[in-house]
Amino acid sequence: MGIWRQISSKQRSNEAALTGTCENKDWHCLRGRALRHSGFEDMRKLFLFSALCAALIGPSRAHDYDHASDWIGDRELKNANNVPCCGKADCAELQDDAVTEAAGGYRVDGWAYYHAYSFTISNYRGSQQTVQVQSHWAWIRDFVAKDETLPSQDQHYWRCESHGGRICFLVPPRDF
Repeated sequence: MGIWRQISSKQRSNEAALTGTCENKDWHCLRGRALRHSGFEDMRKLFLFSALCAALIGPSRAHDYDHASDWIGDRELKNANNVPCCGKADCAELQDDAVTEAAGGYRVDGWAYYHAYSFTISNYRGSQQTVQVQSHWAWIRDFVAKDETLPSQDQHYWRCESHGGRICFLVPPRDF
């Protein structure tokens, strides 16, 4: 019987919070009212709206400090599955000796250079912060079938990835 009274007391408190008829010592009712009037609901809606906008905008184009990979984002290259090749820092320039032609494709086993870039983060209050990511090298091992390659605009091999998996592989004109 005591548990039933406690549950029904909480239910009454929640109903009172919704109608605005809380008693001063009713903690459940006052807490519900405070959350509703503190802007918590508005912040949740703003967060959901921001997440939706970010999802609809899609991946950003590649623009690094020395503009080496700008052409990949500017040409809006996509792989055979219609997935965009490049967002910020998704594409690495491969050293020429890291790529060798093999039967049916290209074997990648060597260093790739990710160019430095920056991006801006905005919070829900509208203030912005610029984040700078330093250039770095990474060792890449991969095999790419010839039918999965795209032509490179410059004289370099490029490998674009997302979440650790290859999206696009760009081959210089001499090999394409």
